[in-house]
Amino acid sequence: RLYRLFISSKKHTRHAKKLVQDSFIMLFILLLVIVDVVFCTVWSSADPLRYENTSSVNVESKQQEVVEFCISNYFTVWLILLAMYKGFLLFLAVFLAFHTRKIKIKEFKTTNISLLVYLLFLVTGLG
Repeated sequence: RLYRLFISSKKHTRHAKKLVQDSFIMLFILLLVIVDVVFCTVWSSADPLRYENTSSVNVESKQQEVVEFCISNYFTVWLILLAMYKGFLLFLAVFLAFHTRKIKIKEFKTTNISLLVYLLFLVTGLG
């Protein structure tokens, strides 16, 4: 909303400032949730996860180590697709936070939100 009001209007001064309605924002968030649900549904129906475990016995200490995990045939491909989609959303958030970083509105703490988005981007990139 802030980007549309302040940044976009500077580029197109002929157009009047358009206010982004709350209903549009809620529909956009609903669309993102629907994309997540569709992605998870397609993944679970096309390539379902299965439970596996491996065990090993240490003869010296007489302990058995069991590792349990869930895996599917194309697990890596699904995770790469999911990471690309979420990475695009994170890049979009960083772009918007960067372009609205100097906007000061006393009712809206943009600096805190921008800092949160930058930290999330940093942690995600390092992780």
